Amino acid sequence: MQDAKDKTLKELAKDCRTVEDVHEMLKNMCRDTLQPVV
Repeated sequence: MQDAKDKTLKELAKDCRTVEDVHEMLKNMCRDTLQPVV
């Protein structure tokens, strides 16, 4: 299972060039989960 997680993270991070890119990617991935349901 860890190999699948590593592979997924590597695929997601391949377009990230800076720490800010990683932060933005994570923020976008979590947006729906973190926003309160109205």
